[in-house]
Amino acid sequence: MNRPVPHRQRGIGIVTAIFLLVTLAALGVALVSVFSSQQQSSALDVLGARAYLAAKAGAEYQLHRVKIGSTCANASFAMPAGTTLSSFYVVTTCEAVTQLGITRYYVTSTACNTTSCPDANPGSDYVQRVVSVRF
Repeated sequence: MNRPVPHRQRGIGIVTAIFLLVTLAALGVALVSVFSSQQQSSALDVLGARAYLAAKAGAEYQLHRVKIGSTCANASFAMPAGTTLSSFYVVTTCEAVTQLGITRYYVTSTACNTTSCPDANPGSDYVQRVVSVRF
C-alpha cells in the first residue's frame, strides 16, 4: 500500500544532493590547493640542496686555489653546463689574515640560481645558500 508523500517534504532529496555536491567540490578544491603547494615546497627543497652543493663547491675551489697556487682572491663563476648544478652562479670571497706568523684564510661562498648573487629582488623560486670556511 503506497502512502501519499506529504506536500511539504517534496524536493528534500534535491536539496541534500546539492549540499553534498557543494561540500565535495569544496573538499576537492582544498585538496588540489594543498597538493600544489606541497609540490612547490618539494621543488624548492631540491633547489636548496643543489644550491648548498654549489656553495660548497665554491668553497672547495678557493681551498684548492690557496693550497695549490697560494692565491687568495675573490672569484665568481657559473657552475659547469650539463650538470645538475648548471643553473647556479657562485660568488666567493677570500681573505688572508696573518697573526704571529700564522696565516689564516677566511672563505665565504654564496650560490644562487640567478646571475646576481645575492639577488636584491628575488623571485618566487629564488634559492641562495652560503658556506663559510676558515682554515
